Amino acid sequence: MTDKQTILVAGATGSIGRGAAVALARRGARVVLLGRKIEGLGARADAIRLALSEARIDYQDADIATLVIDFSDMESVRLAAAEALNRFPMIHGLVLSAVAQMPKQGPNILPNGHELMFATNVMGPFLFTQLLLERMQQSDGLVLHVVAPYYKEIDWDDLESIRNHRTTTAYERTKTMHRVIAAELARRYAGRISSVAFLPSFIIDKSDPEVKKRWLSIGLAGYFYRLWAVFSAKPPAVAGEPIANLMLSHKDRRAINGALFRLDKRVEKPDKAMSDEVSGKRLWDELVLQRGLAPAGEKEQANNSLERAREPTAICTDGKLGSLFNEFDSEITPCVWERIEELPSEAGFTRIVEPHAGEYDGTRHTTRELADEHLEFHVFESAPNCDMCGI
Repeated sequence: MTDKQTILVAGATGSIGRGAAVALARRGARVVLLGRKIEGLGARADAIRLALSEARIDYQDADIATLVIDFSDMESVRLAAAEALNRFPMIHGLVLSAVAQMPKQGPNILPNGHELMFATNVMGPFLFTQLLLERMQQSDGLVLHVVAPYYKEIDWDDLESIRNHRTTTAYERTKTMHRVIAAELARRYAGRISSVAFLPSFIIDKSDPEVKKRWLSIGLAGYFYRLWAVFSAKPPAVAGEPIANLMLSHKDRRAINGALFRLDKRVEKPDKAMSDEVSGKRLWDELVLQRGLAPAGEKEQANNSLERAREPTAICTDGKLGSLFNEFDSEITPCVWERIEELPSEAGFTRIVEPHAGEYDGTRHTTRELADEHLEFHVFESAPNCDMCGI
């Protein structure tokens, strides 16, 4: 790839965003700093020019622009995307490093009704990326998602962690979703744009006065966090250099599409969240419908897909492990239905199921009718065959 690329850096006022912006500018890229406050962005741009000057690089030649965006506010996201499309004829890359992590117990509900961390960490970046996809496809664009090494199961009945909110769990769940989305974007747009996930180390810009303010704002916890940072944190360049390398050095970005990187090393072991194609498709469709954003034909497709995902699944059993019947409105072959308390993981089941107890009466029901009778059946990925049921 050539140097003079336009790279948008979300979360540019944070430590990782700063490292990425400096490294990209050092290599001659046009860097667009994204953040919530114009004053903070201006100060960050000045700091980057100072860093370039200290490295004996002519900072006057640096092409640094700013773009105000609040990822928790979807109207702000739409306005920022429209401005980006108006100002930048080509967009070669997008670094998503903006994050909200609340120090106090929530949920923190925004005026728009959404939970703050979910809106900032999931909805806003997803919507912004969607709005730029067409432009990025013109330049073999690359989206780099700065992720975290957490894994929490997605609660599809409480996607935003509002009803049963525990702040740490809610945050870790949003970061799990980030990895899920990174992989789903790679699958859906393979050959048009590329998407990678990036795991940084513990990165803190200790010279940033805003960091010290945040430590003070959370009291005693901030004191211990500061001690931890003093001994463990690495400077922004540790993450910035490999980010710049990923964004600028790959001639064929398709070769890294869908990959997970830990700094400059590609992780070969499959990642649980990124490998979950079922959750990837469902989360993508949930967000398309929830945000009202859909490229041509995608909203209807997402709606149909979600209907199928939510359709109850019948498990037929003869007292042993049974087989799945999860086709929409499929007819159920007569068999005996038994209460199954728990199924072993090696059988491919991952959750406890409670199908209808008692003998099936021979009537041919659809799964929709079974649901109407309040019989509870859960969806699984695989299961052994059930010879008794003739499936």
